[in-house]
Amino acid sequence: MSKIRVRIPIANDMKGQKKFLGAKIFYIKSDGQKKPKTFWGKIISLHGRSGVFLARFKKQVSPIQITSRVYIIPRNFLIQ
Repeated sequence: MSKIRVRIPIANDMKGQKKFLGAKIFYIKSDGQKKPKTFWGKIISLHGRSGVFLARFKKQVSPIQITSRVYIIPRNFLIQ
């Protein structure tokens, strides 16, 4: 599954939710034995109005693997 649902608690209103659309997202998976892997994705759409978003990752991601924090880089933070 390359699309997962991500909850962002501070995005409660429409103005706050629009700020996160199109943002880069990543999480780090580490076993403790091997070098940690970073999985990159992007927030693509809203899923309701309560701060839940759909994120698409480049590689296949199981929602069970993502039990830790997901890091978000807002659009206006990126230097172009």
